[in-house]
Formats: sequence, C-alpha cells, structure tokens
Amino acid sequence: MREQAERLNLGDRVSFLGFVRDADLLALRRSSDVFVIPSEAELQSLSTMEAVACGLPVVAANSYALPELVHHGENGYLFQPGNSDEMASYIDKLLADPALRTQMGQKSLEIIAKHERSRILDQWESLYRRLSIEFIEAKERKLQLRRARKFPGYIPPTPRRPRIVRTGELVLDPFTPIDEEMQE
Repeated sequence: MREQAERLNLGDRVSFLGFVRDADLLALRRSSDVFVIPSEAELQSLSTMEAVACGLPVVAANSYALPELVHHGENGYLFQPGNSDEMASYIDKLLADPALRTQMGQKSLEIIAKHERSRILDQWESLYRRLSIEFIEAKERKLQLRRARKFPGYIPPTPRRPRIVRTGELVLDPFTPIDEEMQE
C-alpha cells in the first residue's frame, strides 16, 4: 500500500498510522473529512457508529449491518462489496464537495441519535420480553397437546398470559469504562 501511494504521488496526502490507541481515535476521526469502510464482514460496526457519531459522511460496503447506519445518499454512500471503482467514485464525490460532506455529516448525527443507549436497551428488553412470552406459550401448548394425546377427552384450562415485570431500572455496569468525550 505504501509503495502504491508513492507510485501514485499520494505520499503527502496518505498516512499509514499503524496501531492507534483508543484514546487517540476520537481526535483522529474528528480530523477526518470522510470515513470509509470497505469491509464486507461487519456485523455491527462500532467504528462506523463512532464515525457517524462524529458527524462524518460514510462510504461503506452494502453488507450486514452497515446499511442500518449508512443511508445511501443521505449520510453517505453504499457500494457493492468488492467494487473498488464504485467505492472510489463515492470517495471522490465527497472529497470534491465540502457542502455535501457537511450536509451528510449532519444527517449522520440524526441517524446515530436513533442508536442512543437507553433506546437500544429498551428495544432489546422488549424483544427479550416478547421472546420469553412466546417461549412460555409454546411450552404450554406443547404440554397441552401431550396431555390431550395421553388423556382422551382432556379439556385444557383457559390460557392466561404470563406476567413478566421489570423489577428495576437498567443501569450500566459501573466498571465499564466510558470515554467522557463520547458522551458529549
């Protein structure tokens, strides 16, 4: 990659940083104009979420969870995985248009607001509550079917909805370090 950057006379515009400490990532992202993630195997890309939270436009492969964070034409562009020409054209388009970068960066901030921690926790809690109720109901139906087969003439009792109650507020683990700048 270094040789290619030199061969293309890009040495003054491309930096190969190697390992970057977590503490330095936020400042590095904030100094960027565009975030590009060509990876095709991002299940839930924390680096993309952080870039979106920094108000960057994003160019990303159209795979897995990336389209959830990158809305094509709104806060960045999605390209077909493996299509480097398409990826490069979107990078060029963003680098050539500062107003577009600003507009898409603002949209990134709006999109990431939907991924706020307590909102996500509430969604997951709701999902697990529904799944546990469905599991309990399926288990009860299976038990009723077994009884009906074993005891002809068996009349099942009227089903009642299981009660699952939140016992308290969800709190973050106090031992989980959180970058104070990321909370602002």
